[in-house]
Amino acid sequence: MAQSSRCYTVKVSYFDPLAVFDTVRPEFDARLPLRTLHWKRPNGTLKTITQLPVEFEPSLEPGTDDLLHDKPFIFMIFVSCASMREYRNKVRPLIRQWLPAEGSEDRGLVLPSEYMIMLHSNTEIVDSNLFKTVSVLEKLNKDFPSVRVTELRSVYRNSQEKQEFWAGAVASLKNTLLEIFQRRLEIFQEALEKQELPFLRELVLHENLLKLYLSFNVYEEATAQLEVIKDNVMAASDMQQLPAGELEVPFSFAEDGSNCTLSGLIGENALTKYKLYRYIFKQQRELLTHTSSSTSAYHMYLSIVRGFYSQIKLAFQKSLDLLQFEYYFLEYAIQHELIWKGTSAISKKIHAVLRLQQRDCWLRLVYSNTDYKVASISIPVSGVKYSDHLLKDTFSSESVFYENFLEKTNHLLDSFKECGDSDRRVTDWLSIQLSCLYFQQEKYTQALQILRLHYEDFLDSKWDVIGCHLLELFVKCLLKCPEIEYLETDGEEIPVSSILCNSYLNLLVYSSSSKQLWWGEFLKLSQIDASNLLYPLENLFTVSISRDPYLSKANTYALDVTLENAVVPTDIHMHSAELLLKSPDDDFLTFSCKDQVIKHGLNTLTLETTSVKFTNFTFVSFAITVGDTVFKKIYDSSESNSLCLKELYQEDNFRYSIKQSKMALFSEKKLQIEYSNNTSIEDFSLELKALPIEGELKPNFAFDAEFSLFELRINDFNQREILYYTTSAVDRIRLHSLLTFRKDGMHYSQRQTVEISIQLPLAVSVEDIFKSNAFYFKFMVTPSADMPIALHSSSLIVKEPNGKYSVSENFRPSSWIPLTADPANQYLNYYQIKVREGQKFDPGDLFELYVEYNTLKEELDHFISIHIFKRNELPSTRWEQWSLFWEHTILPQLLYDYAYFNRTRVIKILNEVQLLLGSLSSAISDPEILSRYGRCLELLADGVKFSPDKAGSIVQPNTLIVPVHLPSIKQLFSVRLSATSDEILHVGDAVTIDVEVCNLSTQWVIEKEPMTYIVEFSNSPDWSINGRRRSVITGDRLIFSIQLVSLRRGYLIYPKAEIYTNEKDKVVEVVHINQRDTIFVI
Repeated sequence: MAQSSRCYTVKVSYFDPLAVFDTVRPEFDARLPLRTLHWKRPNGTLKTITQLPVEFEPSLEPGTDDLLHDKPFIFMIFVSCASMREYRNKVRPLIRQWLPAEGSEDRGLVLPSEYMIMLHSNTEIVDSNLFKTVSVLEKLNKDFPSVRVTELRSVYRNSQEKQEFWAGAVASLKNTLLEIFQRRLEIFQEALEKQELPFLRELVLHENLLKLYLSFNVYEEATAQLEVIKDNVMAASDMQQLPAGELEVPFSFAEDGSNCTLSGLIGENALTKYKLYRYIFKQQRELLTHTSSSTSAYHMYLSIVRGFYSQIKLAFQKSLDLLQFEYYFLEYAIQHELIWKGTSAISKKIHAVLRLQQRDCWLRLVYSNTDYKVASISIPVSGVKYSDHLLKDTFSSESVFYENFLEKTNHLLDSFKECGDSDRRVTDWLSIQLSCLYFQQEKYTQALQILRLHYEDFLDSKWDVIGCHLLELFVKCLLKCPEIEYLETDGEEIPVSSILCNSYLNLLVYSSSSKQLWWGEFLKLSQIDASNLLYPLENLFTVSISRDPYLSKANTYALDVTLENAVVPTDIHMHSAELLLKSPDDDFLTFSCKDQVIKHGLNTLTLETTSVKFTNFTFVSFAITVGDTVFKKIYDSSESNSLCLKELYQEDNFRYSIKQSKMALFSEKKLQIEYSNNTSIEDFSLELKALPIEGELKPNFAFDAEFSLFELRINDFNQREILYYTTSAVDRIRLHSLLTFRKDGMHYSQRQTVEISIQLPLAVSVEDIFKSNAFYFKFMVTPSADMPIALHSSSLIVKEPNGKYSVSENFRPSSWIPLTADPANQYLNYYQIKVREGQKFDPGDLFELYVEYNTLKEELDHFISIHIFKRNELPSTRWEQWSLFWEHTILPQLLYDYAYFNRTRVIKILNEVQLLLGSLSSAISDPEILSRYGRCLELLADGVKFSPDKAGSIVQPNTLIVPVHLPSIKQLFSVRLSATSDEILHVGDAVTIDVEVCNLSTQWVIEKEPMTYIVEFSNSPDWSINGRRRSVITGDRLIFSIQLVSLRRGYLIYPKAEIYTNEKDKVVEVVHINQRDTIFVI
């Protein structure tokens, strides 16, 4: 049962000669302990006493010395009377007899206290005569003026009156007790300030002061006072020679122990080390009741328990009763009210810790006095046999010892499990002690149940020695239980053979010796029983996987894996090794090899695959198969476990490329496919799938005009072009390609996602120019704003019909011309079109303009690639492996300074070289290649002079075919004006002008309708027309004259003629032959 440590209370003595106290006692008990008292310390700070225990005790004979007895703070007498006569004859004599005589107070140091008369009366009792009336209460105050009189009642008019009465009574009691407390403090402090106090007298004063503080729950001052007592006692010269005394077995605090003081023991010459330590322990335990923080109280209690026992152990280290004393002292400590069946986590923890210490004390006693042992627990034995008369029955025989050990340890397990996960390791160790005892007793099934729960935990926590030992016991238990064929794990039945194989491998890893034995046991069992075991590869091998894929042969990608075998002492015959990778699209890729021997030490495995996807991958797992056992390592998805697989170049590779067609009609879109090394390829298939641009839901192109065909399969190498359609103007498309084929009996596949730019980097516009004897096309080629072009040539051909027209010569410069979007840098191309004799211009005839060009970036990319490759010092095969990386990764990132190139013909890049190299360094594993690329980029940053004649091979130009037709016209006329005189004109002079109008519509294929035309001249700021200004055109030719009057000086151009139909529709197609000619007027 729990033990209360409350020893000190504020005592109130009561004398109840008339049996009145029991009537009012329930009211007192209901209001005790007193709560919330405020005491002002000598330094001025206010101390709040949350509760004050008050104990009413019957009146006893007063002691002869207040310092040696627990003198009450208040003396009360409870009286009542029914009449004034009863008061005079009975009550007053009793009070006078109860009050101390005045001379009796002269007996040394006197502690103050208060005497109080408690009058119980429910009716008013008075003494009346002729002159005045006096109540009993007034009579008491007059008869005993030095004593406080309080009237008590048990009958009240209402509950409020009762509440107010007792509130006042309690407040008065509080003030009285605090006043007496303060007075006693002053007396003790004054007495302690006297010079040359005897040691014993000073000790008595300090002990009484400590008792006073403890009674009033003033913890800080009580703690300081206890430290003073300890220091004084320990410092006394005669205290150093104290005898050890006798140990209490079993340990307990007797009921009268509260009256035992150090001063009393010293006075009786009965003080021993044991009693001194016991006294201090008792006072420290009492201080716990004043601790405001429960957590602090728990820690303090554990500290004083351990401190007390440490002192006892030091003083009684040779005592034969020491172990039995420790056992029963711990039993007493466990029953303290703080921790006995405590619900808080810390109380449960202290309870479990003390129980464990108690059990181990019991074990030391058993080990010292018997030959009984628990195999997993080793305790040094000194050879001394300790007293065991109180505990002998708990190990009277070996079976009784084992039974009690199991019981105590199981109770400990329950206690520590209640403490939570923080003590998991203690519960594990206690469980292991149980399992080892079961194994010792040959109870293998019970041992097995515990061992299988804990050995892995110790191994995972890197407690290898303990874990390995437990694993050996686990294996031995399995072997000793042949009737067990399966063990349940996570709801699944696992064959014992698989568990044994796994255990042998764990022993191989964690055992410092016998590795050959455990590997042999594993091989032997795996050959007998196919366990299909999956085991962590990293337990046996250290794996390092290269991030640098390469081509081991044509279309076969390879990775090197370095495998260090530092565990298995012999050669390992491996069936297969597989590296599994996963792309962001959840596509999987496997590199593998078969039938290899792994030797002790370093090994290099070359893993290959013929099915690839060119994208980023993360490692999923690496597995090695030996027999039926798979050793696998699972990788996390961190960036360090990633690999970028890019297309690599090899001369014998079968490969394809897909891009925008080099020759494009203005009105249609094509993709162009090119193949390399396709002569010996079988079962060829290329599947293309349209993909949406990032951020969009649907593809922006399709393979049919109805926009319903988004997938296409090609099985014929002769199909080199693919038509596609878009619903709007787009500048790029995305597609996924899957290439599968067979070569020399091997199956290959390649997957990749490509993004193709289909934006035309130029625009072509056309203008029609009519002349009297010919027709002209005016073409203007304009590059896009962000992509200059290199123009190679332009030509106009007659598509249909042949032989009808003659076209002026095509434009073919000696070298390409750079064009930018600058309006001052436009390219204009004129073509004269004439018909053969007897033919007419027909709007239905088709011409095609061929524009051959490349983007300026393509030309500069080609030039610097040739320039770099020609200056390369590395072996060609090694350099060629990285040529695709240069083409697909580096070149697209280069930004040229086109304006600088147009001015100087020097190629410079705008990229920050170091930033570009930093982004490339993770993708280029070959340091020489990276260094070479770095030097090339630094050279481009400085500038490379462009020399077309040094470029070597030329880039095949793109061809844009623009279909054009002759314009469709309704009428076509020409007007010629000529002056009839060459004389000098002055302002105001008239001049005659001959007008010739010709109908050229006869040279064109048009639908003629019978119509009359009118030619008319209008006045202008330069000329005023005198006389006739219009004429009717009736045939193919009209000649007439007009007279012009000049209105100003200068070179005046001829007035413009306008031609209308008879329906007043203006004829648009009119050729003014000499519209720029002028007449000089002075």
